[in-house]
Amino acid sequence: MSSSATSRGTEGRASVEIGAGELPYFGEGFDPPRPGAYGTERLSRGESSELFFVLPVGAPPSDLAIELSMAAAAGAVDAAVELNDRPAGVVLVEGPTPEVLGVTVKAELLREGLNRLVLRYGETVRLSRRHREAAVRFYGMRLTRY
Repeated sequence: MSSSATSRGTEGRASVEIGAGELPYFGEGFDPPRPGAYGTERLSRGESSELFFVLPVGAPPSDLAIELSMAAAAGAVDAAVELNDRPAGVVLVEGPTPEVLGVTVKAELLREGLNRLVLRYGETVRLSRRHREAAVRFYGMRLTRY
């Protein structure tokens, strides 16, 4: 995943990548971006984290593939994915190196304009005295409309 937002269109698909350093897209539950062994990362904070993204107004409704690039902060963790306050799926983050995990959501869960994605973690760990409870290291997100 890149560290900046980009768009691509191929054969009826439109993709947007959001890297961990992109400030306007992150809500509560993430630490500020920092350099990590695998690129810019954000450590989750607490039992949930939120991200925001904008879909164009007037675009025809279509399903959305969400790919999350994450690594476990310490040990495997389940993350329930919610989109606009509705369940969208569950991903298992297993290892200390970044992996791309995907969820496909139906068009009816999406809104024109601002959308809110929440990750709710099955468990968190305290990494050190200066770090609060964390579950994952977030590297980026790719959104692809079909």
